[in-house]
Amino acid sequence: MIISAQRLAARATGKKPIGKGIKSFAMSALALKAMNSIVASPGSHSAFIKSDGSLWTMGKNDQGQLANWTNSDFSTPTIVSLGSFAVSLGNVSLGGGVSIAAFDFAKVAIGGGHTIYVSTEGGYPGYPPAKYAYTSGRNTSGQLGNGNNTDFNNFQFVPTYLVNNQRVIDVAAGQNHSLFLMEDGSLLGTGGNEYGQLGLGHENNQTSVQSILTSGVRHVAAGYGHTLFVKADGSLWGMGRNDDGQLGLGDQVNRNQPTRIIPSGVEQVAAGVHHTLIIKTDGSLWVMGSSANGQLGSGGTGFSLFPTKLENGGVIQVSAGCDHSLFIKNDGTLWGMGNNNFGELG
Repeated sequence: MIISAQRLAARATGKKPIGKGIKSFAMSALALKAMNSIVASPGSHSAFIKSDGSLWTMGKNDQGQLANWTNSDFSTPTIVSLGSFAVSLGNVSLGGGVSIAAFDFAKVAIGGGHTIYVSTEGGYPGYPPAKYAYTSGRNTSGQLGNGNNTDFNNFQFVPTYLVNNQRVIDVAAGQNHSLFLMEDGSLLGTGGNEYGQLGLGHENNQTSVQSILTSGVRHVAAGYGHTLFVKADGSLWGMGRNDDGQLGLGDQVNRNQPTRIIPSGVEQVAAGVHHTLIIKTDGSLWVMGSSANGQLGSGGTGFSLFPTKLENGGVIQVSAGCDHSLFIKNDGTLWGMGNNNFGELG
């Protein structure tokens, strides 16, 4: 749990200490027990997976992003999937005509109005056991990857196997695009592509999964309209929206194809709406894009069109919100910068 160190102003343009003794975090104020992962986003909904594989969601649900067969908002965590490797049970009745899907989940990612889920060793009957991806919520740009533009308030199976018959090991969700990292290092995507964020060489939205790269990817992140990924050789690549320099290429021109940003030494990347955060293998923290609300922590509110070093070392985890940033150092301290209008920085 984050221990607040101080009350910050409405905006912190420089990096500020927030707490200590931190091992992991996400963009949420929740502290929940027995949890594997928790994700929140500017889309006003949140999701988490407990250690038993059960999936819980809460928040805004006007487009079915909570996958609970309704379009009603929920202010408390609501179980969506039983987990505990209960795939063989199918849907389990809770009485009163209500049933819960029995999937065991390992990953979850949240977009602007949609959610992506990755199951463990289960799937629909008739499909070989593998890690599969499911989606729910807004689908106006095809971000659910099910071949149409209709919103859905229940799980939609994403047929990634039609493009690549490998296991899905990670996912990332932008405002209206979805990304799937496969076990062989290939990268797939679907949905919004108006900025070229799918890296397909054009700006046409896609309602079904497309192949972006066939090998070599080990980490992926999605911003509002830009995509970033780290290859096995430590190089950082990006595509999509770049009006604020969030791709770090020295200009403000969008890219519709994967473009190399840093040739080597990148460990992790996080993407916000207009900014990007990078951890290198030496633990240094680099930032680029807009700092209109101080989210780059540089003390100013301008742009950084190239990757700019913020910390010399010791950074082990980073996360980017809409217009605020958080990072953890190896001494367990949590630091934040950027917008604090709603207490995002604690």
